[in-house]
Amino acid sequence: GQLFNGIIDEMRVWNVVRSETELRENMHIPLVGTETGLVSYWQFNEGTGTTATDIISGNDGTMHNMDEDDWIDSTIPFGDGVSDSQTETAGTVDFTDTGLSMYFNSHNSAEITVTRINATANINPTEPDEVFDAQYWVVNRYGNGTFDTDLTFTISEDLTSEDEGNPSQIKLYTRSSNADSNWIQLMTASSVNAANNEVTFDGITEFSQFIIGKVIEPDIYIEPESLHFGTCNIEDSIAGTITIYNTGNDTLSVSDISNNEPDFLVDMTICEILPGDSCNIEITFSPAAVGPITDTLVITSNDPDESITEIFLTGQGVVPEITLLKSRDFELITSNFNSIDVGYYSAPAFTDIDGDDLLDLIVGEENDTLNHYEQDAENSTSFTLVIEHINCIGVEGYSAPVFTDLDNDRLLDLILGKQNGTLNHYEQDAENSTSFSLVNEHFNSIEVGNISTPAFTDLDGDGLLDFIVGEYEGNLNHYEQDSVNSTSFTLITPNFNNIDVGSTSSPAFTDLDGDYLLDLIVGEYEGNLNHYEQDSINSTSFSLVTHNFNSLDVGYYSAPVFSDIDGDGLEELFIGELNGKIHYCKQETIDSMSFGNIVVGGLPTKNYYLTAINLINDLNIECPEDLKYHYRKIRDSCKNCQYHPLMVQFLRQSMFGLNRIH
Repeated sequence: GQLFNGIIDEMRVWNVVRSETELRENMHIPLVGTETGLVSYWQFNEGTGTTATDIISGNDGTMHNMDEDDWIDSTIPFGDGVSDSQTETAGTVDFTDTGLSMYFNSHNSAEITVTRINATANINPTEPDEVFDAQYWVVNRYGNGTFDTDLTFTISEDLTSEDEGNPSQIKLYTRSSNADSNWIQLMTASSVNAANNEVTFDGITEFSQFIIGKVIEPDIYIEPESLHFGTCNIEDSIAGTITIYNTGNDTLSVSDISNNEPDFLVDMTICEILPGDSCNIEITFSPAAVGPITDTLVITSNDPDESITEIFLTGQGVVPEITLLKSRDFELITSNFNSIDVGYYSAPAFTDIDGDDLLDLIVGEENDTLNHYEQDAENSTSFTLVIEHINCIGVEGYSAPVFTDLDNDRLLDLILGKQNGTLNHYEQDAENSTSFSLVNEHFNSIEVGNISTPAFTDLDGDGLLDFIVGEYEGNLNHYEQDSVNSTSFTLITPNFNNIDVGSTSSPAFTDLDGDYLLDLIVGEYEGNLNHYEQDSINSTSFSLVTHNFNSLDVGYYSAPVFSDIDGDGLEELFIGELNGKIHYCKQETIDSMSFGNIVVGGLPTKNYYLTAINLINDLNIECPEDLKYHYRKIRDSCKNCQYHPLMVQFLRQSMFGLNRIH
């Protein structure tokens, strides 16, 4: 044989077979000496001489070729402590008396042995300012497959309220299970419970030796993470603020704040922030040109984990826009919007399904499918086909979609009218998802006969949605939401306002002239549009204005919907029709007011509407001497509005009706 040439510690001889669990639980802690079957036990704790003492049977050994200098301090992970073994399982698994609890997010039923060593390791991590070194842990896993667990350690040292308020300063360090080399930082704590001296670390996917330390360092946190100024006149400016917080436990030094675009001006470039304190940075957006402007604010600090922080800045330069219009006049732009052709019986609806600020156009049709188009760019009038059969949603025919959020859960609800007069209810699978799942095929047990065409509004301002459903017989059915955010609706009347457009009624609501009275436009079989207006604010009564709105006639089966796809504040009307196309109309603007020939002494009156947006000063309107005018506020506030015989002053972003009298 050969003599042993190496380093040795903790040698044990047994006359019984030890189980796997017994071996695993005792290899990092000393034995008591009274264990059954223990024949000899050499701990090599002498530290001097040439004798190795057997503390059980007296079988002492003599070491040859041994000098005093050959004795070394043990560096193995070993010492007084506690071990426990458990099997991985979903949820919480406690390892008795080890001060370690695990919450398994995923597992493979492996065996785990945890040993808590109540002693200082051979070396401590060098990075932390304080090491909680009254204990460290060795965790061994026996089995295959992956796992994901959150570890909660209980330490002997006292944690503070400061630690609880700033768990990121508590760090977890690791090294392999039998290593005696340097520790490396694994992660920061997700939470601290100071009362119980508990620290939790999330998302552990490997086991090893663990020790906990505390790092005294600054920690930068900035709110908001991006700053959007919206629109701003090129002769004006908008101020915004970001706040830099120091959530660490040492002074945060911001050494530089910089950006590239001169349109964004920063009021300071350096600052010192004490622990728990904050500093506001004001940024002024002063656009020099019309159009979108983007920039990145770069913040440099002494945060060791995030020395560079970037804040995204956006804004849009605009110029004042003043528009004169007759609110109820619409101009036909095209009878074939974006060359869309779905075959027969097109029924359009607009929404933003995926929250990307690009409108989605969903078009129902005769063959029971939904066609999905998306806007090519923000405020663009161009749309591109995404898919001809969104989510494979299908009904018996004559699909007529409408979108809302019934229960205010930030998930869109799609209510789909169909040929047999009932309605299907679908709900978005996740926020901004393009996937929808069927909720039920008979929404609220509503059945209106044939060809149901739904629309939502709030007629009486009570916060409860009113659901108006057109049908083949030409009348309108009125249902109201049972309570706020409810998906239940109750029938109010099957003959809303005794409206009867002949056949195949298709309702759409808007406020054409901003007078707070809803306008109801009802499509019909003959292809024209019927216009009704609310009798008073929050009234459920409507009166007929005309059976032939703007003389628009799309042939057969007119299906109207309103939107503002180009973002100019003017209503746009989209009308589906029998042949599967979509007609596109826009609220008509005017450049001049003509009174024609006027008899002396006559007082002809013309009504016009003025919209003004992006103003940086009050709007002054001057009138020629031979004209007089009165104004009536229609939309928004008009505080301290003054008018004189020849001039009336309007505050920014207001809309007024002008009655001009000669």
